[in-house]
Amino acid sequence: MHTPLFSIIIPMYNAESSLDKCITSALRQNVSKEVIVINDGSTDNTKELLKKYDGLVEVINNDNHGVSYSRNLGIKTARGEFICFLDSDDFLSDNSLEIYQGFMKSNVCMVVGASQHYTYDLKKITEKKDYKKNDEFLESSLALNRLIYKDRKFGVCDKVFRAGIIKNNDIHFEKGLSNFEDFCFLTEYLKKSFGNEVVFTNEVVYNYVESKFSLTRSTLNMNQLAFMPFLSRMERTLADKNLPYFYYCLLPHCSAWQVPCNS
Repeated sequence: MHTPLFSIIIPMYNAESSLDKCITSALRQNVSKEVIVINDGSTDNTKELLKKYDGLVEVINNDNHGVSYSRNLGIKTARGEFICFLDSDDFLSDNSLEIYQGFMKSNVCMVVGASQHYTYDLKKITEKKDYKKNDEFLESSLALNRLIYKDRKFGVCDKVFRAGIIKNNDIHFEKGLSNFEDFCFLTEYLKKSFGNEVVFTNEVVYNYVESKFSLTRSTLNMNQLAFMPFLSRMERTLADKNLPYFYYCLLPHCSAWQVPCNS
């Protein structure tokens, strides 16, 4: 069986209105790839609509377990050298994987691309370039500081990862961390990649579409019970040189987070 270069992992829940655009954007990528869709117990017509992609997409129909479980299942299934994640509301740019492929040399562990945002009816939100005009290469620990402190890009969908680093180090998405699972995955991955380079490019690789029904779309909200496990996990994961940047990032959230005290 042919081994693909890229594995595109798409968790889906009740995605009947957006799955065609999402999957089509993945299939039109002009590089060697496989597309893995995890139907996370959808109750709408998602399962039926996915049947027309038989032979083009690997579909895993599953009971509802949430986005972390679905992504982890996708990672276990993936055969590609590189892994990227796609939300069912969103779509890739036509040349996203070609851009990633051009940068993923032997010493590069991750590429961070720019993104474009759209309203739910696909109207462009004012375009904002994420980075400087020139591409930048940073050692992974410095890249982590930049992602935490400067760019605040905590998600995984506008990035590409090496499957070997993920699988050899058993890096996975933690269930029960509310909307912090992306951040934890990203920091653990970069911790295991210290010494390698991360590329920041201004090329738009990912297109976010606003939707209140997305399986993965949520606002990073520190005022949740998941905050303390998340903080503890980050303190265990991050190196000393990264922690000050993480704490600085948390300050605006913590200052507004009222903790009752016993009198």
